[in-house]
Amino acid sequence: MFKVYRESKVVDGRMDVCAESKNQRIIIENKVYSGLNGIKPTSNTTQLTTYYNWGKDGKQYNPLCYITVPDKRIQELTNEINKYDPNMINVYEVIKYSEIAKFIKCEKNNGKLKQYKYEYLIDDIIAAFDKLAAMSKEALYAELFYKATL
Repeated sequence: MFKVYRESKVVDGRMDVCAESKNQRIIIENKVYSGLNGIKPTSNTTQLTTYYNWGKDGKQYNPLCYITVPDKRIQELTNEINKYDPNMINVYEVIKYSEIAKFIKCEKNNGKLKQYKYEYLIDDIIAAFDKLAAMSKEALYAELFYKATL
């Protein structure tokens, strides 16, 4: 059984989702608009190393680490990891939003989400992931700029 924490406080930052059991932690960092944060040029690390180290602390196994990202930002984010925190490139699995949408659709079609409390929102969740997956980088940045100017 996993406990799930939303926006768990971690040392000097925040991660998007952390779930943990007695022996294992799962870390999910969502990158809709932003790049890597907490860049420390002196140690060539970022928030990813901070979260990974926190995830290992006191656990029997290394944490399972994921980054979710719009499809169009995969290369950009991978380049950032290679540049600013290269030790994390093989630690974090980068997952495209289209893959998440496909997985949820499959689970829905197989009837595995019927007991889910918010099952009535599944189609909206899939549509949101599909929209973000198909969005161009220009549209993503335009939306970010718009939100920043409000």
